[in-house]
Amino acid sequence: MLYLDAVEQWGKLNDEQAGKVIKALLQYGKSGKTPELNDKVVDIAFSFFAAQIDRDGEKWAQKCKRNAENYQRRKENSAHFSTIQHNSAIDTDTDTDT
Repeated sequence: MLYLDAVEQWGKLNDEQAGKVIKALLQYGKSGKTPELNDKVVDIAFSFFAAQIDRDGEKWAQKCKRNAENYQRRKENSAHFSTIQHNSAIDTDTDTDT
């Protein structure tokens, strides 16, 4: 995820460097492996942004864990739990969500 508070840092990179950082971040986000970068500026920029990916990933994992615990607690404490829709990804209404 790109954050607007990093606009100044991105602005210090030329277009080629920024492109290399973005490609490296995409690779890192997908595989978790740090790519080999030959440009020191790109490598330094990558390290700052990769650290943000790591922090965001940890926050997401904590949120998922907390939500799973809350779900389990509601399930255990609710006699009406069976009436709760189990797959909220299914959108069955007829509006256009726009």
